[in-house]
Amino acid sequence: MLTGIEREGAMRRVLSGSGVLLAALGLTAGCGGNSAAVCSDAKAAYAAYITQVRTVPAGQPAQWKAPTDQLAAKLGALAGKADDGKLRTALNAEAGRLRAASTTVASGDMAQLNTALAQTPRGLGKACD
Repeated sequence: MLTGIEREGAMRRVLSGSGVLLAALGLTAGCGGNSAAVCSDAKAAYAAYITQVRTVPAGQPAQWKAPTDQLAAKLGALAGKADDGKLRTALNAEAGRLRAASTTVASGDMAQLNTALAQTPRGLGKACD
């Protein structure tokens, strides 16, 4: 079990990559079909998530579970709307990683969430490029 200070450090590491994550999702120029709209919606979902979890006190990691579950559900719904197969696959993969991470986040273990968010620029960011 992490101490409050260790948990706060882990939460800060999770949020430290948020700018890179949002920048990667912003690369939607030249996308065909509805990819630009879906990527824009995904970027908005991540921005809302980051805003929400930044308000969670370090001593209350269980409060990260609901926003993480909501983000996973939103990405899953966006996957259903995506015309592009590569984008659909990336959204579904990200939603799955977030669903898995939400169970460990509630106990203060941020490692799985950190990994999931670190993979977003490579997977979803690339699909939105």
